[in-house]
Amino acid sequence: MVPGGYKSLTYTNRIQPLKQMCLFEFNGGICNDRTCLNQHFRELEVSDADILVELASAKEGKTEIEQALYNQGLREEIEKLKAQGIKDFMTVIAGIVAYRRKFLGDESRVLKLP
Repeated sequence: MVPGGYKSLTYTNRIQPLKQMCLFEFNGGICNDRTCLNQHFRELEVSDADILVELASAKEGKTEIEQALYNQGLREEIEKLKAQGIKDFMTVIAGIVAYRRKFLGDESRVLKLP
């Protein structure tokens, strides 16, 4: 796990690679310039809900059948967490990631990679 966990900018898909980061923020400040057109760290943050949706919507599997099996198992895992009354973000994420790793048979997999 990287510093910052699943909320780390390592995992965000909001970074625009061809747009410059605000140099003031990049050097540790907080940009208050409303006319600044560069990227700002506050724009890159992902909410808990967005992270859950991203992880839960990944289509794993090489065939449509494998993808259907993955999605069914993931739904069951999420329903199990709900039935146990588990709402804590990190616990739900850990459950989704554990299911994904088990399904793929790869302990190193966290993200859907091409």
